[in-house]
Amino acid sequence: TPEAGFVLGPLLSRTDLTPKDAERAITAAFTWLTPHATTPEAQFVLHPLLSRTDLTPKDAERAITAAFTWLTPHATTPEAGFVLPPLLSRTDLTPKDAERAITAAFTWLTPHATTPEARFVLSPLLKNFPAEQIPAELCRIVDTWIEQHVPEIDFTFLSKWVLRKRLMSEAIFEGLLRWASSDPDNEDLIARLAYSSPQVGPYLRSQENVRRWFNAIRLCFDQVEKHGSSRNAYGVLDMLVTEVADKFRTGIGAAWADDYIQQWLTLPSSMNPSSIYNKAQIVYRCHALILSGRFSKDEAVTIGKRLRQWISHWKEEERYDELVAFIDANILRPPSQKCRYRT
Repeated sequence: TPEAGFVLGPLLSRTDLTPKDAERAITAAFTWLTPHATTPEAQFVLHPLLSRTDLTPKDAERAITAAFTWLTPHATTPEAGFVLPPLLSRTDLTPKDAERAITAAFTWLTPHATTPEARFVLSPLLKNFPAEQIPAELCRIVDTWIEQHVPEIDFTFLSKWVLRKRLMSEAIFEGLLRWASSDPDNEDLIARLAYSSPQVGPYLRSQENVRRWFNAIRLCFDQVEKHGSSRNAYGVLDMLVTEVADKFRTGIGAAWADDYIQQWLTLPSSMNPSSIYNKAQIVYRCHALILSGRFSKDEAVTIGKRLRQWISHWKEEERYDELVAFIDANILRPPSQKCRYRT
């Protein structure tokens, strides 16, 4: 009956079904879809069915075929935006089916690209492209959506794939800053800024934008102070700080960077061994801060020991011996006349 579709949707969405019950639910879904394959209500069965990760290859193929069958008469309806995300998110699409799904997504976006719901299609659509092959049309759609909807609509979900694919534009930069200021305690903020930091250089050419970027960084430090080490999981704050040390070496930006690097050095949760993106410049910048008299001798030694331990975990170790030798000679055993320790 048509009404069975309203029972199948939540049943298929359950994550606690036994393998036997999951198999029965999936079989029931296909039984129901046979007479209801193109009805509008089929969207509520197709979405959870496509979202399941325990489909057999044969059942996955049937579900994908059913999705394309349903999309044929519903290609540009708002409801298609509910079926496209789990279809685009499947990792078992054949190249031909992936191409069909991408085409269907662009067809749907033609009338819906600026709707709030478009973000649910844009994210898995971006996921389907290698970073270097994202179509210019898709970049324009993303920029327009961000300009129209951020921060009024949460940027967390879409920003994940925008930044993973290394997309950056003035619209994305501005959107990031608006989102950060509107949701300063968002648990994903530090990670988003860390991963975007290597890409924002072209948008930091004015002192005003540098100031705004550092205001966003301040929000990250506020989070760590408030929530502790959980906000530096995987070393995301460390990634952000090492990029700051590398990017800002002169001018007012360098002065602001020094203040945040000094604060970072005092955090017990800094220098997470899990940090996967680091630059050697941070070691030299810490040394410069020690030389300037910002730390006592005991603090300098502690910093040197922590740096030495931290860099032993870096993934790129070709400079490891050089950095260790520098720390030993200039921080742990510095010539006394070169340092102005804080007293």
